[in-house]
Amino acid sequence: MGAGASAGGSQRPHRARVARVRAEECWRSGRGQAFLAGMKCAASLGDAGGPDRAGATAPLTDPCASIDDLTIVRAEGHFGSFVGAASDLVVHGTYRRTGTWAPDLHALLVDDLLARGGSFLDVGANIGLVAIPVTEVCPIRTFAFEPDPRTAELLVRNVALHGLEQRLAVHACALWSEDDRLTLHRHSENHGDHRIMRESAARGAQAMGVRVEARRLDALVDPGRLARPIVAKLDTQGAEVDVLLGAGSVLREIDGLVCEIWPAGLARLGRTLTELVELLAREFAWAKLLLPGEPVWPLRPLREELGRLDAVPTLDDAGTFFDALLARSPRRDRA
Repeated sequence: MGAGASAGGSQRPHRARVARVRAEECWRSGRGQAFLAGMKCAASLGDAGGPDRAGATAPLTDPCASIDDLTIVRAEGHFGSFVGAASDLVVHGTYRRTGTWAPDLHALLVDDLLARGGSFLDVGANIGLVAIPVTEVCPIRTFAFEPDPRTAELLVRNVALHGLEQRLAVHACALWSEDDRLTLHRHSENHGDHRIMRESAARGAQAMGVRVEARRLDALVDPGRLARPIVAKLDTQGAEVDVLLGAGSVLREIDGLVCEIWPAGLARLGRTLTELVELLAREFAWAKLLLPGEPVWPLRPLREELGRLDAVPTLDDAGTFFDALLARSPRRDRA
């Protein structure tokens, strides 16, 4: 979609423009800590009514316009302005085409789980299309984790673009069961499908792989210092078991968790759906698969609800995956 094209295809002048670009010195606070500065883009809107939020896209022609070999574009949508890679046809590509991303998840977090404030942990934050809009609307402190260095830099730029540096901390690292260096396989067109690989598999895929730092969540976040409720989103392309094994202290304090469950992705990393369910059942008694047409509330007993996934094939690399809400109470007003 070209510059100034709305999601409906009509041509309109793009009223938002990049007014100012300046570099700020990056800071890092220890191994695995990501920066909350970097290249900062500030957009000035051309009319009092705000931009046309229908997925209009504009190329960038300033110092923010590339990261390594990626061409960066900016898109306007319902959540404001976001920069992303032109080659990403799925995450930023969906925002470019439709002007939105994961609206049902956004509504669940904003209307139910974080409406009264608290803390949000976004594990697998990508460019921030969940963390940033939720942080803008809710009175919360957010911690976003993204393993891919290029995607993490885009996330930092989007945090700055929305003026959230004081409330949204970015950690440019993978989360894992132990501190380590891992291989992340990059998908060329779906930048939401970068995957951590076991070393045996990684050796055959170096062309698309990049070495990334991995940390335990327990080493990065002290749950005793977080405002309640503590809500987390976990979307790590099959690495969920390994992430949770490094997050025991934090997991014990989480009030609500939205977790992606992809049996084939778990199997690819040598894990099983049973392992994931057992880890979740240690802390949560209630769950609901977030399926189209089904109400979220009230939640159902966890083992009963997640048992619905037993028949899902583990060899389906095309991606039969589900999001599940886990909580300590079945009721909306207690979650």
